[in-house]
Parts: sequence; structure tokens; C-alpha cells
Amino acid sequence: MQSNSSTFQTTKAKKIRGFTLIEMLIVVGLIAAIMSIVVVNFGGTSEQAKFQLVETFVNNSMAVPLEAYKSAKGNYPTTEQGLTALTQPLPRTNQAPLKNLNDDPWGHAYQYAFPGKNNIGSYDLWSIGPDGVTGTADDVGNWQ
Repeated sequence: MQSNSSTFQTTKAKKIRGFTLIEMLIVVGLIAAIMSIVVVNFGGTSEQAKFQLVETFVNNSMAVPLEAYKSAKGNYPTTEQGLTALTQPLPRTNQAPLKNLNDDPWGHAYQYAFPGKNNIGSYDLWSIGPDGVTGTADDVGNWQ
């Protein structure tokens, strides 16, 4: 019985083998090719992602704090007060709608105006985009 068992183990050991050097080089080459494609495409996607982030921020993320301010104070902050008014405690709750206000992904402060020129009866909120100049094609605002 022992001889059968040792024969079985020897046969099983012969069937198990590792990857050859050529197989490993092929896998490494494929991984390198895929990574180079990802790295090349990532550069353009990063800038597009910044624009999408800003669009979401000006159209959705700031709506809640601005509406909370309007609910507590009766109107949106004025242009002169700006978005920093949202970091001040509100009456009744004694809490600020925002803890802090960050710049856009290109390091520029978000622009705000009330009453809005593009959104009559409401506010305008926009990023001046990567060029840092307001009124240019790369601006992202909360209007159509």
C-alpha cells in the first residue's frame, strides 16, 4: 500500500510545475502595455474630472447651504457678503451652513453674485476655470 501512495505522490509532483521565464515575460509585457495606455489616457481624464467636479459643486453641492442661509435670513447672501457668509453661524441653530469654503480645483476662489445676472431672482455661482479669467469659455457656472 505504501508503494502505491508514494507512486501517487511522485506522479502528482511531476504534474505541478511553475511558470516558465517566457510566460512571466509575456505577462509583465502585457501589464506594462496596459499601464502605459492608462497613464497616457489619465492626463486628459484628470482635467475633464476637474470640470465635472466644479459643475457638480456649483449646481448641486452649494444649493443646500445657500437654501439654509435663505431660510434663516430671508434671502441669499449679497454679492458683498459673498460665500464667506455661509461660514458664519445662523440664528436659531447657531450653526454655519458650511464649515469651510475651498477653492476650485485650479486654486481660484469660487465667484458669487446675488442677485444673479444669469439667474434672475436667484444667485449666480461660478468658477473662473483654469485660465483664472472670468467671462471666458472655460468658466463653469450654475446657469444654462
